[in-house]
Amino acid sequence: MIKINKLNKMIGNKQILYDVNLDVKKGDIFGFLGPNKAGKTTTMKILAGILLPTSGDVFLDGKKMPDARQEVIDKVCFIPDYPLLYDKLTGREYLNFIYSIFKLEENKRSLMIDYYLRKFDLNDQANDLVEDYSLGMKQKLSFAAAFIRNPQVLLVDEPMNGLDPRASRQIQNMFVDFASAGGTILLSTHILDIAERICNKISVINHGRTVATGSMSELRTMMKIESGNLIDIFLAVTDASND
Repeated sequence: MIKINKLNKMIGNKQILYDVNLDVKKGDIFGFLGPNKAGKTTTMKILAGILLPTSGDVFLDGKKMPDARQEVIDKVCFIPDYPLLYDKLTGREYLNFIYSIFKLEENKRSLMIDYYLRKFDLNDQANDLVEDYSLGMKQKLSFAAAFIRNPQVLLVDEPMNGLDPRASRQIQNMFVDFASAGGTILLSTHILDIAERICNKISVINHGRTVATGSMSELRTMMKIESGNLIDIFLAVTDASND
């Protein structure tokens, strides 16, 4: 579903990505992990069509990007690390706006908007302006806007920002259900216990390079850590790639 071959990105005179490779299959919850400034968000923005690659190949659903961006735009949803919303709209108005621009099924508009407002515990604040929402509420509205589109691929950057434990667990469960139904998720997070809990495959990026990829068992074998958790593996991988 997502394939990246030897992706490089220069911003000005600075190289951000060096020959990054990813292969994310349909139904994967694929953890994309790394320290701050490792290149995770840049990679996500290239996949979302926000940035152009300097070189390398990027494919979404078998279509080469950015040439096929218009063909896959309805299938892919990017949720950035900080909600980008229209603050002068109410929550309900914002979902109506999303519904209109993506030309979703008109006869289900009210039903779907009400469903996702309830799903994300925003029903009581549906007619409040987004600017009055807390960070957690804005994050939940971003997820409501994503799921209402019924995408095939979610690109998610630090999805738990601002969420309380109950909302965080709800989002994790929705990710698992989404992938079980055939959706694909590329997930970037610093909360490694969440990645360990829900991701079936993980790639670690450091200094703009992918330095380790595999399942938990494969990463343990690679790093010669028999029973360590993802934090142990992450520290071992990033320490080794810093040498």
